[in-house]
Amino acid sequence: MPVEIVTVRYLELATYRDERSWEEARKAAEEMAMDAVVKKLSAGAAVQGQWFEEAGTSNPENLVRVKAVLETVEDIGIEKLFKP
Repeated sequence: MPVEIVTVRYLELATYRDERSWEEARKAAEEMAMDAVVKKLSAGAAVQGQWFEEAGTSNPENLVRVKAVLETVEDIGIEKLFKP
């Protein structure tokens, strides 16, 4: 009869390096930012405008960060009968 069973799981990670031009990196960052924002939108939100702002980085020649800004119109009110 065993007293203790120990299971150890090892995962091997592979390192990689992806070299892109600044424009390609910015486009990829914009797509990732837009995907993150769209996931958080409510179902009835109508997008009026969108743009991207570059976020500051400590190492600007090797890193691209952007912020996606969306202007939306949403119905956030609730209709109630008013009885004075």
